[in-house]
Amino acid sequence: MPSERYASPSSSLPPEAINEKHGLAVLACDRSGSVSPYINEINQGLHDFGDVMKAKHKAASVIDVELLSFADDVTCEVGFRPAAEYVAPTLCASGCTAFNQAIIAALKDLRKRKDYYHQIGTPFWRPFLLIYSDGLPTDSEYEAEAKQMLQEAYDHKGVTLYVMAVGNDADVEHLRSYLPGGKGKVLKCSPTDISEALIWYSSSMADLGESDPSLEHMKTAPLPACVTTC
Repeated sequence: MPSERYASPSSSLPPEAINEKHGLAVLACDRSGSVSPYINEINQGLHDFGDVMKAKHKAASVIDVELLSFADDVTCEVGFRPAAEYVAPTLCASGCTAFNQAIIAALKDLRKRKDYYHQIGTPFWRPFLLIYSDGLPTDSEYEAEAKQMLQEAYDHKGVTLYVMAVGNDADVEHLRSYLPGGKGKVLKCSPTDISEALIWYSSSMADLGESDPSLEHMKTAPLPACVTTC
């Protein structure tokens, strides 16, 4: 589970947005020591991630984003807030890979945000979570809890998960085990293309924000050529 120091400060919705259908997008970023050679690409991607959604007026107000980073522990870099209020952090790479704790933190934060929506009567689409890593989780003691929470979310259509392997050292089969039934497609990109991958995720969320509110769930935008599935 996330450390006792973990906190996810979220902002309230403005009154004029409460009745609009909202989207929830969580991005969980590996900032372990192994990503050091391409941390600049990651930071550029985090800036682009916000800029794409801010460019679409409606999406900027109805897509709530949260950004987590993980290494030895999990940090909430940006708590849930409208994309219009997103400010990209600058990450530094060091430490291990608390992948499972990041999933636990993300799912707990999603649950809290959905509870908040229910309290104020705000409708929302099924949330999205993208998590990427360039290696193996180093917090295996939390793996069973993370997978149990994911299964509960899958059972209740509570999240759409995208797992992305960055580079050739990522264990694709292990990452696949987090998908429903341990099956499905893992996204893959090279370290130098991480920015393009994050732009794809942001573009998908922006499209969601501009879509028909009567739809229950939306598919993501087509993958760029630099992102494959395996």
